[in-house]
Formats: sequence, C-alpha cells, structure tokens
Amino acid sequence: DAVKKNIEKDVISKHSSQFSVAGSMHPSINAALKYDSPEYKKLVSGRASNILSMLEKGVNVIYSDVDTIWRSNPLPYVTGRNDTDLILSVDSKQARGFKPYYCTGFMAI
Repeated sequence: DAVKKNIEKDVISKHSSQFSVAGSMHPSINAALKYDSPEYKKLVSGRASNILSMLEKGVNVIYSDVDTIWRSNPLPYVTGRNDTDLILSVDSKQARGFKPYYCTGFMAI
C-alpha cells in the first residue's frame, strides 16, 4: 500500500491524465507465499485476468512485480511507441544464438 501511494505521488501527479495505479486484487495477502504453492498459483494466475480487463477497456498496461528493480525510469522507453505491442524484460540470454527467456516481472502492453 505504501509503494502504491509513492507511485501515485511521484508518477501520477506529474502525468495525471496518462496513468493510474492498480494494486493487488488480493489485499489480504501480507506475507510471502511459498513458490508453486496453491496460494501462490492463485495470486499469480489472477494477473492475466486483471491485465486483460484493463486491455479490454482500451488501457495500455505497464505491469511490474514488486520485487523488480528499475535502474532508470522505463516510461520514456515504453510510452509513445507505435512499433510494438508488447515489451518484456529478458530474464537471461544464451551466449550464442540469443534465445531469450522472457520474464513477465515487467511488461508494457
């Protein structure tokens, strides 16, 4: 909740007509969930339907896991682009042949 408030203060106040912040649909979860547990799967599986509901309303979505670290502001890179529909982060890449492993911890749709 504090992270959401800081984002709203720092980003929304500067770009109020372009952005809004949506928090978790599971506000009762206040502790780490064990990876691959039923509770974790329920939380993570809700992400797609939440993003889809925003896209169906015609809203562009920037999604970021709470544990994603931004080394710089991603907004200049992802806003105003007409050359792509989806931007994902790359979790790792092979040394040769560059077969990326995409990570959905950061997405711009």
